[in-house]
Amino acid sequence: MIYPPPSGYRESDLPEGAIDRVTCPPYRLVWSLEVFDKTNESLVAEVILEHFDVKVLKRLFRRPPSDPMVGGVWPVTGKHRRQIEALTGQKLDHRRYTYFIGASALNYSEVNR
Repeated sequence: MIYPPPSGYRESDLPEGAIDRVTCPPYRLVWSLEVFDKTNESLVAEVILEHFDVKVLKRLFRRPPSDPMVGGVWPVTGKHRRQIEALTGQKLDHRRYTYFIGASALNYSEVNR
């Protein structure tokens, strides 16, 4: 399943490096790190990932090369912390927050008419 774009983002607002045209054509994807507060499960941040390399994520989650990893979100656990921090450039605080990485299609409506 491909998900619609993240709320509040238009393709024209994103840097070119944030748009993934390779992983799952004809979709134009944007990868994000979603941050949820552990006390009330509310979304507190959505960090758009530029120049995101899904191949690194596949290795980290031990997925086959054929898996586009766009069928949901991937939980970032403590054992992934260092690698995800390096991949995203974000410092993670697992005591306060829960993290997920996922992809959304910027052209979801266009492709699914």
